[in-house]
Amino acid sequence: MRISCELENIAFVGGPCSGKTSVFEALRAREGQLLPGVCISFIEEAATKLLPRDPTLSRRDPVWFQYQVSLWQYMEEDRGMERLFRSDAPLKIQISDRGVADAYIYLNEQQVGQMTDQSPDEMMHRYTAVLYFEPFHSQCLTDGNEFRVEQADEMAALEAKTRAIWQRHPNIVFVPTFATIEERIAYTEALLAQLIGREIFTDTKALLLSE
Repeated sequence: MRISCELENIAFVGGPCSGKTSVFEALRAREGQLLPGVCISFIEEAATKLLPRDPTLSRRDPVWFQYQVSLWQYMEEDRGMERLFRSDAPLKIQISDRGVADAYIYLNEQQVGQMTDQSPDEMMHRYTAVLYFEPFHSQCLTDGNEFRVEQADEMAALEAKTRAIWQRHPNIVFVPTFATIEERIAYTEALLAQLIGREIFTDTKALLLSE
């Protein structure tokens, strides 16, 4: 089955050091040249905005921190969508650095239940498509978050949890690792051009077979 939509709401997701934020920022810097004729809204990662206020909160009170992150993300995404709906542009796209279902990566189901009554599927299906960035294991390419303190084994565990949650989305596209960040940016831009205003697969296996 395929679907089409004049307004795409896309989340960039992936584990630590996947380079998604680097790609997100590079695309945002080129907003005027990116996808000509398309109205675009960029939603920054909520955790990156909140951590500078209290860098230890995520470990000291993870449930409260994730609640604040999700609340911020929802509000910013909703504001972005409202701006897009007011636009006269025929095609619109919102790109979020991370998605609200990330709460299930950092909390167990009981803890998530303390902050929301939504299931992972309910949280992730606000996005029409998900771009999953495969891990890039190199110190020269990070996810742009200076507050990360995880060790290698913790990062591997977060990657596994991230994949387990987001691969359930019916419209997931995996962004492979390249030798340079420039190649990954170009690949992502090409994917966005294919997705916006076009039919997109709702079958993950079909997506993988088409690559």
